[in-house]
Amino acid sequence: MSMHRHAMPAMPYYAIDGTPGKSGAALSFEQRAAVHYSRGEKEKALDLYREAARLAPGDVAVQKAFADFTYVALGRSDDALPLYQHVLDLNPNDTDTLQIVGNLCASRQKSMEARQYFTRLLELEPWNMAARKSMEALPAVAEAPDSFKAVILSAQESFHSGEDDRVNAAIDRIVQMKHHASKISEGVQHEPSYSQIQDMASRGQHEQAIAALERLISRTPDNALAHNDLGVLYANAGNLEGALRHYRSAVKLDPTTVTYQKNLADLLFVGEEDPEAALQSYVAILRAAPRDIETLGAIAQVCTSLGRTEDARFFYDKILEIEPWNQMARAQRGGLASAAPKRATYEEAKKLADEGKILEARDTMEAFVRSTPGHAAAHNDLGVLDYQTGHVEEAIREYEEAVRLDPENMIFQKNLAEHYSVALGRNEDALRIFVDILRKNPRDAETLVSIGRVCDMLGRADDAQDFFKKALEVEPWNQHAREQLQRI
Repeated sequence: MSMHRHAMPAMPYYAIDGTPGKSGAALSFEQRAAVHYSRGEKEKALDLYREAARLAPGDVAVQKAFADFTYVALGRSDDALPLYQHVLDLNPNDTDTLQIVGNLCASRQKSMEARQYFTRLLELEPWNMAARKSMEALPAVAEAPDSFKAVILSAQESFHSGEDDRVNAAIDRIVQMKHHASKISEGVQHEPSYSQIQDMASRGQHEQAIAALERLISRTPDNALAHNDLGVLYANAGNLEGALRHYRSAVKLDPTTVTYQKNLADLLFVGEEDPEAALQSYVAILRAAPRDIETLGAIAQVCTSLGRTEDARFFYDKILEIEPWNQMARAQRGGLASAAPKRATYEEAKKLADEGKILEARDTMEAFVRSTPGHAAAHNDLGVLDYQTGHVEEAIREYEEAVRLDPENMIFQKNLAEHYSVALGRNEDALRIFVDILRKNPRDAETLVSIGRVCDMLGRADDAQDFFKKALEVEPWNQHAREQLQRI
C-alpha cells in the first residue's frame, strides 16, 4: 500500500496458534502473519502472506494484502510493484491500487507510466484530489531545447568530417550548457518534490519524509494529501496523537476522498480503541460507497470486537453478495461464534440510545423484540436504530411491523413513510401514507411539509408549493416549510 493509506491490523485479539479468542475462530493466514509481524518476525509473516496469495491467486483482497505487507511493512517497493500490477490485472478499476502504482512509478522517475495510472484513476474518480496533486507533481513532458540538439548535431558532424577544432568547440558548448542548467536546478530545488518525499518513505527514511512533509504543510496548510500522508507516517512511527490530528485535517479539507476517511476510521478503531467513533466514520463511508468491500470488512471487524456477532455476520454476508468468491470473508464469517441469547428490557435499550451508545442500544432493543415480538414501539425504535447503523433493509421491516401492530399510531406511520421516501425512493408509497394521515389530521403541519417535499421530488412543484403554504397557514413560525417554499 502507498504512503497515502495505512494497514489496519486484522483481528488482533486471536491467539497465534489458532486457539479460540474472543469469537472462538481460528486464525487466517493474514491474521497469523499480523501476529508474527507484531513480534518482529517479518520473514515468517511474509511467508504466510505469500502462502495466502498462492492459495487464492484470483482473490483481489488477498493479493492486495500481500502487496501491502511487502511494500509498507518490509519497505520492498521494487518487489511490491509487480504484486500491485497483478492486482490491477485482476481488477483494473481498483482505485487504491492505481494510486499506489502511480506513486511507485513516479518515485522511480517513470513519469510516463505514472501519468497513465493517474489518468486512469482520474477517469474513475474525477474528484480525487490526491491523484490530481500526484499528477501535477510529475515533471513536465518536454523535449530537449532545439539549441542543445543543434550543438549535438554539430559535434557529430564535426567528428565525422575530422574537424577537431569544431568538435572541441562543440563539446565545450555542451559542457557549458549542462553547467548552466545545473546551476539553475540548484537554485530552484530548495525542497524535495512530492515524489521524492514518497520515495523517502518507501525507502524507510521516515524521519526525513516526516520533516519534509511538516515543512510542506507549514507552507501550504490546506494540502489535504500532505496532511493524510503525514498522518500515515506518524501512525507507522507510533505517534497516534499526531496521526489523528493530521487525518482529521485531511478529512476536513477534503471530505470526499474515501482514503482519508478510511485512515481516520481505522485509527479510531485500532489506535484510539474507540469503536463507536470508528463505526460512525465507516457508516458514513458506506453511505457514499455501499459496495466498498474494505469498508464492509472493517465494519464487520468493529462489530466482532464489540461482541456483536449477528451484526458482523450481516456485513460479511453483504461482502459475499458482492464477491461470492471472497474466501477471506467466508472464513471469517464461518469463524464467528453463535450469538448468545441476551436478556434485555425496553427501558435499558432506550437509556443506551439516549446516551448515544447506538450499537449497544440496537443490540439490546433487538434482543427485547425477539423476546417480546408484539411490542409495537420497540419495533419502531429498532427501525430507527437499524437505519442509524446502516441496516436499511432491516429498518423497513421493523417500521412495517410497528405499523401492522399499531396502525393508528401517527408516529409509526410517519417513520415508515419517511423511510419509504428518503431511504428507498418509494415516493408514491410514502405519499399514500402521508395523505392517509392528513385525512385524519388535516392541520398537522409536519405532514403537510412531508407531502410537499414528496411532491417536489416527484416533479410536482405547484402541488409542493400549495402544501408548504398550507403548513405556514397552520404554523406561521415553521422555518422548515418556509425554507422549502423559498427553495422551489
